[in-house]
Amino acid sequence: MNAVTRLKATLTQRQRGAMAIAFALSLLVLFGFMALVFDLGRTYVVRTELQNAADAAALAGAKDLNQKLSGVTQAIATVKAIGLQNDTKFSFKGSSGIVITDAMIFVNNCPEDRPGCEWRQASTIASDTQAADKTFLKVDTKRDKSSDLGTLTTFFARLFGNTWTGAYGFAVAGFYRVAVTPLAMCAIDYRKCPDVTPGGMCGYELGKAYKASETNPIGPGTLYWIDPLATTPPCSVTSANEFRPYVCRGETLLSVATANTVYTNTGISTGPLLGALDSRFGDYPSASQCEPTTAPPDVNVRGFRWKPEPKDTTAVVADWMSPPPLKQTATTVHTTTNPDILTVDNHGVAWAFNRPEGAPIPARAPVLPEPTPPNPLPPSELRERTAVTPPYPATGTPYTQNVTPPTGQGAPYKTAERRVLNVLIVQCSAAGGNCRPAAKKAVGRFLMQTRANVSGDKELYLEFGGITTLSSLTTEIRLYK
Repeated sequence: MNAVTRLKATLTQRQRGAMAIAFALSLLVLFGFMALVFDLGRTYVVRTELQNAADAAALAGAKDLNQKLSGVTQAIATVKAIGLQNDTKFSFKGSSGIVITDAMIFVNNCPEDRPGCEWRQASTIASDTQAADKTFLKVDTKRDKSSDLGTLTTFFARLFGNTWTGAYGFAVAGFYRVAVTPLAMCAIDYRKCPDVTPGGMCGYELGKAYKASETNPIGPGTLYWIDPLATTPPCSVTSANEFRPYVCRGETLLSVATANTVYTNTGISTGPLLGALDSRFGDYPSASQCEPTTAPPDVNVRGFRWKPEPKDTTAVVADWMSPPPLKQTATTVHTTTNPDILTVDNHGVAWAFNRPEGAPIPARAPVLPEPTPPNPLPPSELRERTAVTPPYPATGTPYTQNVTPPTGQGAPYKTAERRVLNVLIVQCSAAGGNCRPAAKKAVGRFLMQTRANVSGDKELYLEFGGITTLSSLTTEIRLYK
């Protein structure tokens, strides 16, 4: 073999060795891409399947939360049932559904974990008291370390030392908002509230109207707004611009409405918010910034007044009362001996929303005056009243006689009972202020008798319609995260 032949053979062997090295390197890259495409892709698909199952289970379970132990128990059962209706086909485990365990289900009184608002395993709730404020539900499939639900054995990634990957689903759902207007009325007699006297109505009387700015310890002209978001200080909604969307819709966070303590803000400029309240009458002034799609008018925008009001052409004078009323509402008098109790006299527009308490329909027996309060009214103003023909029909449907439907941009969105405000009744022993705590006593239903933003009479007149429960109010259940 000559030198040329030997050189060619050496070069050929070298090329074969280089090709083997190149092939080995390319094979390594190929397996890397296979690990990326197959193992990580499979993990992503299983993660999506678990997330979809967690979302569906959390939403379905949250609907069962009724602030009672029975609701939590039912929510746990619902979450597990929804899990079994889903599957992780790409986990290759041959399961017939996703098994969600007790260790994966949690409840809370708000959608995040922070001081005063901590997640608790749902299966540890043992009483109605413990369940009373639980309105959010979390499904977290990675919390049960004994379960291999999201543990996936790798095929190609193990060549690089990764023998498994993890996937999980995580979802929080709950009653995010509730139809409670961020406004408080003070208990006239807090000792008559439901938490002290079963069936009590905090001193309010069915069918009687009250001026909202007078049922508080601050004095006439100031409304008792509450922060619609704060469950603990600091308060986050501190200006009229921030308050307006909640006043337009008549909503607060359910966690606020269910809390034992709410936080007041009596320094808010009332004018723009009165305009926002009037969206219920189909009024949408630019200052209110309400939209009819989210703040529709009531199906009946006719007001109920004690005398003609030139600027309120949709109002009807209270001619169903005999003798006619002398004012729009009952008058509250703050006692000097006990600032927690308000004394209420017995005149004003009544029974536009509710039947007279304990009286036959359509007539009512005479109403006797209240006990004489401090600084009593003149005797001529404390007269007996009789309901001759109240505005409601004998069947009891509220404020549906003398119906005036809304017109204008809000008319297509009209909604029944939008003028009925669900308002928190609180114990007012302090004069309010920015982010000052107040003890919640009940939730009352009040009808807006008239527009609030009326020239020369910018006041909120509310007729009491009874105590309600939060579980009876329309709420929005949604995924929080």
